[in-house]
Amino acid sequence: MGALFEVYIPVGKVAKAHGIKGEIKVYIFPGYQVDFSNIPEIVIAKGESGQNKRFAVVRSRKQTKYYIVELAGITDRNEAEALCGSELYIKKDYLPPAPQGEYYWHEIAGMQVVTDKGRELGSVTDMIDAGPNTILVVTGKGHEYLIPATPEFIIGKDDDTKTLIVSPLPGLLEMNI
Repeated sequence: MGALFEVYIPVGKVAKAHGIKGEIKVYIFPGYQVDFSNIPEIVIAKGESGQNKRFAVVRSRKQTKYYIVELAGITDRNEAEALCGSELYIKKDYLPPAPQGEYYWHEIAGMQVVTDKGRELGSVTDMIDAGPNTILVVTGKGHEYLIPATPEFIIGKDDDTKTLIVSPLPGLLEMNI
């Protein structure tokens, strides 16, 4: 995406075609709240070929944990199937502010994680959708820690030092070793 990556962020993936009129079923990555009714355009990045194409969003609806999206110019199932597996990017400006004490993936990916007691754990390497909560995967020093991404556990974020401060319950870090 090059320079576009500064403006656009990946928020989901085209899971499959939906129906025969060119709609796509979109899986939203953990840690993102996306409302396509407020998003006029998206960019679809076609895998390793590096082809990026902008599409206007015509219509969308939520279906369980997916969205069904109709894009301008995609009019049949074959065209929709050609997009399967592609990542979906939106402008950062289209995201609503994250709720107090919560963060979007692009805001914390790669950040160093330390406990409120000063113990360095590693860096944020992934997020897991665990139903009602999202789990941060923190990797470092030969260990992987799974930490709930909730305000009760993430108590601070320092953008200057790119550090996330967590307050784990007693025993949580030992469970993850």
